Amino acid sequence: MAINSDIRDQAYQFFVEEAPELLHVIELGLLDLREDCSTAKVHDLMRSAHSIKGGAASVGLDGIKSLAHRLEDIFKALYSDEVVIDDDLESALLAAFDHLRNPLMDQIETGASDAEAALEQAEPLFELIEASLGEAFTNAETYIPSSEDLGIDMAHSLFEVDVQQGLDRLENVLSHPDSSEVAGEIRAQADVFAGFAELLNLPGFGEIARTMSAAVEAQPDRALDILQVALRDLKAGRTAVLGGDRARGGEPSGALLALGRGEAVATPDISEPSTDSAISASDTAALADIFGGGADFGLNAPADVPADVVSDPAALADIFGGGAADFALDVPAGMPAEVAPAASAPPELSPEDLELRQQSYQFFSQEAPELLDAIDAGLENLHEVHDTALIHDIARAAHSIKGGSASSGLETIRAIALRVEHIFKALHGPDVVFDLDLENSLKQAASCLREPLT
Repeated sequence: MAINSDIRDQAYQFFVEEAPELLHVIELGLLDLREDCSTAKVHDLMRSAHSIKGGAASVGLDGIKSLAHRLEDIFKALYSDEVVIDDDLESALLAAFDHLRNPLMDQIETGASDAEAALEQAEPLFELIEASLGEAFTNAETYIPSSEDLGIDMAHSLFEVDVQQGLDRLENVLSHPDSSEVAGEIRAQADVFAGFAELLNLPGFGEIARTMSAAVEAQPDRALDILQVALRDLKAGRTAVLGGDRARGGEPSGALLALGRGEAVATPDISEPSTDSAISASDTAALADIFGGGADFGLNAPADVPADVVSDPAALADIFGGGAADFALDVPAGMPAEVAPAASAPPELSPEDLELRQQSYQFFSQEAPELLDAIDAGLENLHEVHDTALIHDIARAAHSIKGGSASSGLETIRAIALRVEHIFKALHGPDVVFDLDLENSLKQAASCLREPLT
């Protein structure tokens, strides 16, 4: 299957960069499963398959999505204590994994795959595995491991990284609607978010996902309006979960519910030039009023970086590398954009929003030093152990800092972490030579992230 020309390049590029890492996690986990069939190990398998499923869905690779979905369901059954991993089951699981890996690697390496044929070929094996798992497979959907079982806060982990990735994709769609199939992107991400909500038993977040999907079915011509409203609700739900909510995960707003019923709702029109000459991209309060959120549109400058530098994307690019676009707010067409959002006091938040923001910041401030230490330790070992798993751990730590800073309103740190994450991901390239110069450059990049954080 050749990639659909309507699918935006950025999402597809992200998927093909991330997928080999996820395949690597699954393969290593299956090879080690007989020795370690712990809840945490099974969770890693299931989560990696789930991420491949969501990524494939977001870029229109339906065959890959179906293959990953079948594997995810099988992996869920392995949570059961009744399952015994013997030679036959281990061999069958590895063979089933190959049915996903082969067409996915074809897609990554050549830009095309015949995943539908692979799914047809894999069907007898999938059915055999499912039958051999018996009641463990039948009851898999009803078992949700607790954070205590996993040794981690699964809700926080998924919402910090995976949900933020989905929100980033939708933000890019909103910023570049002409290069995206907006309705298709909404449906794909709604399906992924609904899966997270079901897994974590967060009915409010699931209702947001289902309502945004229903809205785009009822009013496909208003996909951009629906996306604007849905993003606000999804962000609020994510903030609530990161702040400790484990009961609901947010709620769909009245506006989104009305759109889901097919009703007309007044929403900002991002396709037409603004008639308010007082609004510019540097006015964080005005942007917050238009797009929702609050301090999300203000850059929090490190103490030792002048405000005029922080407000200048080109200056940030000179400091941290890359292009100015990496540090600029994507402003909808017609919105004046003389400068990027300037460092300023954030607009006043509601007491509820302020409490959630403070909770997110408290968690982030506790977690960030450990993540920074993980990056530093990984870079120290990289010249001796230059393998995929270590690179993944380093990039994942930068990604977690990016997500935590975003949820805390620290946009400057988020921009730096995003750039550093991309640098670390590039280390997966087969032509990368890890010498002393590269090691020192990577450490300097990490210090650019550490200094404003500490």
